[in-house]
Amino acid sequence: MTGKKRMRWEWMPHHSSTIFDLHFDFVGDFSRPPTRIEVDGDRAKKKFVVRQYILNTLMSMVLCNQSAEKVEAAKTQVRECPREIKRYDS
Repeated sequence: MTGKKRMRWEWMPHHSSTIFDLHFDFVGDFSRPPTRIEVDGDRAKKKFVVRQYILNTLMSMVLCNQSAEKVEAAKTQVRECPREIKRYDS
């Protein structure tokens, strides 16, 4: 906060929930609504991944009935996605 040196956050928000026979893992930032959503997998088989983007930046992922390795890979993918810096000149 002093502006002397920036600290890089290595922590990634993650929450798990089980509803009926579905296990969901929520990874990333869900504080703002996405501008684009991609769904991979088969929703009928109840095994899929939802990627949520704000512009071209991957902000969050929802994993349904996925392994722990895929959840860790999702954390890495969201963390390593380049962030766009918006600058407004006044």
